[in-house]
Amino acid sequence: MLNLLNLKENIIINLNYDKAEFLKRFKKIVDFDRGILKDELYKSDKKYIGNIDSGNFTLRKKRRFMNPKVTSSNANGKIVVFKDSVSLEIEINGTDEIAHLALIVSPIFLICFIITIIIEEAYPLLIIIIPISILFLVLPRIKIKKDLSKFKSELIDELNKL
Repeated sequence: MLNLLNLKENIIINLNYDKAEFLKRFKKIVDFDRGILKDELYKSDKKYIGNIDSGNFTLRKKRRFMNPKVTSSNANGKIVVFKDSVSLEIEINGTDEIAHLALIVSPIFLICFIITIIIEEAYPLLIIIIPISILFLVLPRIKIKKDLSKFKSELIDELNKL
């Protein structure tokens, strides 16, 4: 479903050094993930938080407390080794678990609200509720797409700097 809404993208990045060198450089920009709620407790200059093992990695941007520009984008990647180079197959998701829940619950809530208005025969409220509902459903998806493209460009820049 995320592919239909363009809330997921796949990229491939080729790097010209071996896997050990890549992992050494990559760990310099990625902090170990201790959970979303503990981001603020562990201070570091690293921009990303995630888990890295020999063949896979997960990344997300570090979240700050009370930051209105929090992004829910994250990346899952696979490290593919060639003779003397490394290729990264990365799937970037525009949503996390909380955003998934909001994308599922909000339409259900709005449909129930509109049905209640129809049952109660409060038709004039529909003139107000339907445009607000459309905005409520469309604006989060626009924000997620914008955050996804920003996260993607920042991640590509960081990986090309390695």
